[in-house]
Amino acid sequence: MSITVVGTPDGIVMIESGAKQVSEDSVVDAIEFAHTEIKKICAGITELVAKAGKPKREVKSVEFDQAYYDQLYAKVGDRLKDALDTHKHPKFESYALVKQIKDELKAALPADDATAPAKLLKYYESLRENIFRDQVTKDRVRPDRRQ
Repeated sequence: MSITVVGTPDGIVMIESGAKQVSEDSVVDAIEFAHTEIKKICAGITELVAKAGKPKREVKSVEFDQAYYDQLYAKVGDRLKDALDTHKHPKFESYALVKQIKDELKAALPADDATAPAKLLKYYESLRENIFRDQVTKDRVRPDRRQ
């Protein structure tokens, strides 16, 4: 039996296993043994963290500018949906249309704002991912055209 167990002191997160004709009890025993060892490893890590004495870094959460996102959606949302439709446009044509929309938005950015390109890219990619995800999860349309 080959088994990989991933977890925390509180529980098992993932198990991958490959075996031929192994009893269920043997698998359960292996998982329980692995969890016992995981607890020891986590305790060791906690001890090392305490010895290192480094405080946990504070990470500021990035504000999501919903108004900017909505404005971007209103401006190019429908065109982007159309461009991502691989039933209508072949794959590489779809890629080109998505890039063309992004390039048009970049060209319209104010030259005096140095943060505008990064902000546009962040929100444009978020919009593209959301539209793509909605096509798959809500509209049930797969990009590879399978049902």
